[in-house]
Order: sequence, then C-alpha cells, then structure tokens
Amino acid sequence: MGFISYNINNKKRDEDFIRISSDKLGKKQITGSFRITRFIDKDTNQKIHYIPALELTSYGDTNEKADEMMKQVLNNYFDFLCTLSTKMLRKELLGIGWKQDLFKNKDYSKAYIDINGNLNEFNVEDLKIENLDLQAA
Repeated sequence: MGFISYNINNKKRDEDFIRISSDKLGKKQITGSFRITRFIDKDTNQKIHYIPALELTSYGDTNEKADEMMKQVLNNYFDFLCTLSTKMLRKELLGIGWKQDLFKNKDYSKAYIDINGNLNEFNVEDLKIENLDLQAA
C-alpha cells in the first residue's frame, strides 16, 4: 500500500489522527497527521525522529537520513495495518492508545502527548527537542 506523501512542517498540533478507508475494491487506504519529535542522541550524535502516537522511531547521521528511514518505517507499518481485518486493525490501534470516533467510524484520534512524559527515558542531547507535524497520505 504505502503512502503517497510525507510532509513535515512546524505546525503545532493538539491531536493526532489516522483515517482508514477502503476504495471500491476493498483495498485499505491510510491517511493521518502525527506529531513528530526530533532530537539528537547525546552518546551517538544520531538524529532521532519519534512519533509518540504510533510508537515509531527512526534515526540517521542527518535529519534527511532519519526522514528517509521514517518513510520506510511508516510504509511498513501502514502496509501491516492494511493486512489486518477490521477487528484486528481496531484492536491494534486501541492497543497503542487510539480512540475510534463514534460518528466517523473510520477515524481514530490520539490526544497530544506531553514530551516531558514520553521523552524521559530518551538520551536527548542538552534537552534540545524539536516538535513538528507530519502529514502522511
């Protein structure tokens, strides 16, 4: 399946979302918008990109390399989600903290996650953290 676009910007987001729909042939399509946190690991000097809402991480010597790895990670994860039955897909998303929208049953949302709680165990260089918005479609 994969995704068509991957855009990172400096927009602040209060809530992450993921939408899972199916085309006329029943093939699943995934779109979403997620907060992505970037920082430098102080021991390895690697650029770390982390999406708390999906519990996905990538890294690289440069932000560009970490972006490329994140594209691969997202593609693999979205491909995995597309192989699941509707029941298993729901279980997977609920298991990592997503909530299904009662009125738009194809939409899932996850509240903004405070970086102080999620990054305590990361090896962040001088507590320098950059929060960005990632759009995947």
